[in-house]
Amino acid sequence: MNSIIKNISLICSCIVGIFLMLSCSDFLDAKQNYSQSDGTQLSDLQAILDDAEYMNKRSASLPEAASDDYFLPENNYSKLTQVGKEAYRWELRNYTFPNDWANLYLQVYNANLCLEGLDKIVDKKTDIGIRNRIYGSAHFYRGYAYLALVTTFCKAYREEEASNDLGIVLREISDFNVNTSRSNLKASYKKIIDDLNIAVAYLSNRVEIPLRPSKAAAYAALARTYLSMRNYHRAELYADSALMLHSEVMDFNDPNLKLGSNLPFANKYNPEVVFYSAVGTYSISTAHPMYARIEKELYESYEANDLRKQAYFLPLADGYRFKGMYSENTNFCFTGITTAELLFIKAECRARDKDIKATTDAIKLILQKRYKNGVYNLTQGLNQDNVLSWVLQERRKELLMRGIRYSDLKRLNVEGAEIKLSRFVGGIQYSLLPNDARYAQPLPVDAVRLGGLEQNPY
Repeated sequence: MNSIIKNISLICSCIVGIFLMLSCSDFLDAKQNYSQSDGTQLSDLQAILDDAEYMNKRSASLPEAASDDYFLPENNYSKLTQVGKEAYRWELRNYTFPNDWANLYLQVYNANLCLEGLDKIVDKKTDIGIRNRIYGSAHFYRGYAYLALVTTFCKAYREEEASNDLGIVLREISDFNVNTSRSNLKASYKKIIDDLNIAVAYLSNRVEIPLRPSKAAAYAALARTYLSMRNYHRAELYADSALMLHSEVMDFNDPNLKLGSNLPFANKYNPEVVFYSAVGTYSISTAHPMYARIEKELYESYEANDLRKQAYFLPLADGYRFKGMYSENTNFCFTGITTAELLFIKAECRARDKDIKATTDAIKLILQKRYKNGVYNLTQGLNQDNVLSWVLQERRKELLMRGIRYSDLKRLNVEGAEIKLSRFVGGIQYSLLPNDARYAQPLPVDAVRLGGLEQNPY
């Protein structure tokens, strides 16, 4: 059985690439061969969803590559591929498979395949608990992938414009020969929310290993989704729902943590991880810790007694390398959801309502476990005018290099933050202006050419 599932996984990894590079008839043959190797047993379907290499460790790499938390020393920039260099300069145009688009649609494909597989099992009453788990998990993975796709390839969500803005391709069947086009952004977000709500209804409250989704993870993904839409009431509602099921925050004072080591959080399933995902296969390696260095001003914003300063950063001759990922090695940058992120969502929403006490109560639950024991003092002088900016700064510091900053930049600029990004390469300054069309990353050219998809305009 293990060898069969391994073969299935290997075939799965090529599905999207095959579709992009072969004729429809050739792809149909490949898909039929895959279908013949796939049984209709619940264990087979669960094994497809449990394949972490494809379902958990292929988050989008472009959002972090385009964000402002890091820079590349000239020597490291020179080591990048041409595509990586273009992404770093916000000049990405012509690129092909492999890429974030293909990685994420592979997850969509697997989710759809499992939903179809459930329909093929005649006895619907057999192992109802396992069926529900597979059904809920498939909807979670599809919704989670769709959220990453809209974050990467679409404009920031504006309710008044979303019906006219380009969305993503919403695939609900595994047959890639069925022609589809891009939906609008409003429909794309609706599908994300629908999938995640189904996941809430069918998944168990928590799981032992957060590689599998849970009800808490689905609530958490909904909170992240609504935050990106700037629907702060619902973002807080779902963050609270997730925290009711999963609220642990890791204490950086724990003597078992080796904060000074090169990988202090090698136990990636630490208590605060609600759902584990990572960038493990870098289609764009620009922000890989091997190359990226944290901006000095950002590093210096961590106080001396803040244990994250030791846990997150490795001083090098050319700057500070980030080492604070919740992953088993530095090749896997964590992009999953934690209780700390949920508390920051709650705090931001409370800050927007000028509720200083509720805001500081949420932040304190995190920061008292990030500073040395007994030395953390809540920032004095907070008022209704400055509490939101404080929360956003602390959010950035806590959730550094997790693929989240890009979504924050998009939504905050819509609200008038006017955050301009700049990079220097060879003495030339490159910039990304607030609300620039380039915040919607270009689709791969083969997806546009062979799939007939509309490209993002520039």
